[in-house]
Amino acid sequence: MQYEVTTLKKGLQLLDVLRANGPMSLTQLVEQTGWSKTTVFRLLSTLEGMTYVTKSHKTYTITELAGRPTPRLGTIENWNMVPPLHELSQELGETVYVAILQGTEVINTQVVDGKYTNRSHTQVGDRFFVHQSALGKVILAFLEADRLQEILSLLELAARTERTFVDRQLLLYHLRDIREKGVAIDDEEADSGIRCLAVPILKEGNVVAALAISGPADRLTKKRDVQFSKVLQRYSQKITSFIH
Repeated sequence: MQYEVTTLKKGLQLLDVLRANGPMSLTQLVEQTGWSKTTVFRLLSTLEGMTYVTKSHKTYTITELAGRPTPRLGTIENWNMVPPLHELSQELGETVYVAILQGTEVINTQVVDGKYTNRSHTQVGDRFFVHQSALGKVILAFLEADRLQEILSLLELAARTERTFVDRQLLLYHLRDIREKGVAIDDEEADSGIRCLAVPILKEGNVVAALAISGPADRLTKKRDVQFSKVLQRYSQKITSFIH
């Protein structure tokens, strides 16, 4: 058919399968459609990011936007409107971010610039592979084990700088350390000369987003990591209070 958009067609077909069969797992959808696991996972991640489907445990269900009512999600539905971020930016003076997971990437949904002219200039909508930034790593660290393995199985560990984690086993050790400490640090792994600290935003023990600050490595020094981590964790708890 002339002008046919294959990816759009597959996304709509996937919604039809879910509409006809009810909640289904990734494996079931792969078997039902005959498409590759990577293709189905990416389509589901896109549909989930647009709130056309929702994931609970290991199954996917279409939402009211796709034609079937489902219970309201217990998270902030619009991550572009997170109240305490300006307050956090003013307290620390650095640029503040909120990001959510989408497939094998994290996407910035809100950015509040810091007071300094010398700062990082990441924008809303910018994406990074999950292993390349503190935002992505802290989300990975707090995922359930099966979801983590699912994402890692599809993730190519590409480097952005010479400090990016590209060894899968080392990354797993690093993620365990992040989970124990409750904070992830990007030590010039996404951009040379830039450091970033991130903490999870949790809802009933499940990670739903990440909160971070970033700035030049000569200002966001290792000596300040503990101080800034405590402030970030305090604001993460504030944000959690807005989750309904």
